[in-house]
Amino acid sequence: MRSAADLAAHFNIDIRTPDFWRLGLNLIRQDIKCLEALVG
Repeated sequence: MRSAADLAAHFNIDIRTPDFWRLGLNLIRQDIKCLEALVG
């Protein structure tokens, strides 16, 4: 078994960087805003 970081590195993704997590959280924020607009 490999760690999540090792598996992601296989796809040239570094999950150890703050930018990776910022991007992921920004995508979630955008999804929430879209949902709020739909139910608004």
